[in-house]
Amino acid sequence: GRSFVYRDNDGTVASGFGLDFTPARVRLAEIRESVENYQRELKASQDARRAVTRLSRAIIDACEAFPEKANSWRSAAQAIIDAVAGRAEQASELESLQAEVLEYAEYRFQEHNMSCAGDIVVTSSINTTPKHLSDSNERTRSNERHITPTDDGSAVEMAYENKPEAAAGDMQSLLPQPENRVGDI
Repeated sequence: GRSFVYRDNDGTVASGFGLDFTPARVRLAEIRESVENYQRELKASQDARRAVTRLSRAIIDACEAFPEKANSWRSAAQAIIDAVAGRAEQASELESLQAEVLEYAEYRFQEHNMSCAGDIVVTSSINTTPKHLSDSNERTRSNERHITPTDDGSAVEMAYENKPEAAAGDMQSLLPQPENRVGDI
């Protein structure tokens, strides 16, 4: 630790204060254990609170999906939250209620789950896209270069041609252009 001592003119100790960590060093293992216990309890409390929120929302969603059971499930969930004190106990009770809700939902979905035995095979014929692009006679811009080869050298000749004359209706290009002088710029 650290200590400060004030002495008077005679050299005797007038006052002093300081911190001594020797007891903490002796009890270091015990302090670490208590910190770990606290962190464990805090995490369990947070997990229980999150579980209560998650399960409550799941039960409310099920109430919206099955309105015929909504009143009984809502009242059961509210009774659990009001009657049970600890979050961990609330979470376990709500988990059992959610299991009951899921069991009812599975039962309801199995009512509509019918077998396909004896059904006729109906294939969909709405696919208008050919399976291969080679089946299509239509040229697209992306494959045009591959269809018409440019090996004849015409592109090179067109690159060196003079600029074409102005069109008959293009009046702007027929107007005289002013000459730029060095002093005007």
